[in-house]
Amino acid sequence: MRDLFEFSCTNCKGYVQVPLQIEDERDIIMVCPNCQHEHYRGLKDGEITERRHSNMRDSEHVHRIEPTMAAYSREPKLQKLAARGPLGDLWARFGRN
Repeated sequence: MRDLFEFSCTNCKGYVQVPLQIEDERDIIMVCPNCQHEHYRGLKDGEITERRHSNMRDSEHVHRIEPTMAAYSREPKLQKLAARGPLGDLWARFGRN
C-alpha cells in the first residue's frame, strides 16, 4: 500500500508530493526536484519521523527518492484538498497511488 505524503522543502520553500510505501521500517532520502536539497527521514509504524540517519547513507535500508518537477509546487496541495471537506480530507490523509 502506498500513501501520498507532502514534504516541505526548507531550502527553496516549496512542496513535494510523493507516494511512499509505509509498511516498511526504513530510512529515506527525499531529494527536492527544484533545488536538489536532500531531506533525510525515517519511516516507522506507518509514519514519517523527524529522525535523521546520516550515518546510514550507504545502507541497503535507505531508499532514495528523486521525484520529477511534476511532484513540486510552490504551495501545499494536500492541505488544500483537506480544506475542501470530507472527500478532500480523505485524499489528504489516505491518498493512494
